[in-house]
Amino acid sequence: MPKEQGRLGIKDLRTLNQCLLLKRLHRLHHPGESAWANWMHNNTNVASLEGACEGTHWKTLRDLLPVYRAITTTSIGNGLNTSFWHDNWLPSGPLAETFPALFSHAKEPNASVGKVCSEPLRSHFEHRLSLEELTEEVLLQTEPDDRTSPLVDKDGVLRAGPIYTALMNLQAEEQCPFYKFVWINHAPPRVRFFAWLLVQGKIQCRTNLLVKTIVEDSTCELCKADAENQDHLILHCQTASQFWTHLGIAVRHASVSQLWLLERPTRIPTQHYHTFLLLCAWQIWKHRHDVVFRNKEPSLLRLLLSCKEEARLWSCRLPREDRSVAETWCSIFCSNM
Repeated sequence: MPKEQGRLGIKDLRTLNQCLLLKRLHRLHHPGESAWANWMHNNTNVASLEGACEGTHWKTLRDLLPVYRAITTTSIGNGLNTSFWHDNWLPSGPLAETFPALFSHAKEPNASVGKVCSEPLRSHFEHRLSLEELTEEVLLQTEPDDRTSPLVDKDGVLRAGPIYTALMNLQAEEQCPFYKFVWINHAPPRVRFFAWLLVQGKIQCRTNLLVKTIVEDSTCELCKADAENQDHLILHCQTASQFWTHLGIAVRHASVSQLWLLERPTRIPTQHYHTFLLLCAWQIWKHRHDVVFRNKEPSLLRLLLSCKEEARLWSCRLPREDRSVAETWCSIFCSNM
């Protein structure tokens, strides 16, 4: 699922594979110099993929034909590569959907436009059908059918990316509240992933480790006073609370699940404020690791100095015209040390 819906945006390989197979279908209808596509034209009915093509791969391609027909329209040439009933070759849309009762009498549901229009129309329906004589006819031409799609590039190639995006948008839900805070910023990728875990309460703090039976109690190893959950660790532990007070940010009733709602003091620039908050949360997390794994003592001064050093490194991630913002961050961390 996409990041906008609270997930990591990892590709759905099943859906992506279907998009790539749709490119193969498009190549069949635009063979060019493709030996494979030209061989298929000589050995199968391209309109229905019936013929000398068997196996799981071909069955998958046939299963995708409705999707390919839905995203393409056809200008009729000789009519051989266009399904009479299922393709979009008339302004009214697929005839099978426009005239379902008429379609139910068709002898060959997968017949091509070329085949139907080259023979008397009545011969393609069951004899029980009673119709007035049709006067409208389709004039076939000698050139091949021309199939187009809004998802095709100017060079005529059907791209898998736009199809994948369109298919995933069909499953779209409302945008999750933390999407912009977590992903639309200038923090390093690993810090964004940390933020994604943090706002969902999934970082490896002691309360979560206790649930997994990795530790025997959840007492915070920095203050030894309360249970170490994500809110306590990042906002309310003694060192963390002193840190936020030093910055002038009130965190008394705050929660990391809505970290982006922390009110910004006037001395902290508006630009890249979310990046600033992530830098602070990340350094508090690393400070905790120094205490737990390196046997260092909790230290507000060391935390502020590490934030200053990190801010200088992160300045290279900001737009060139905004790098002075990082200098302001450094001055805030250094003030009243």
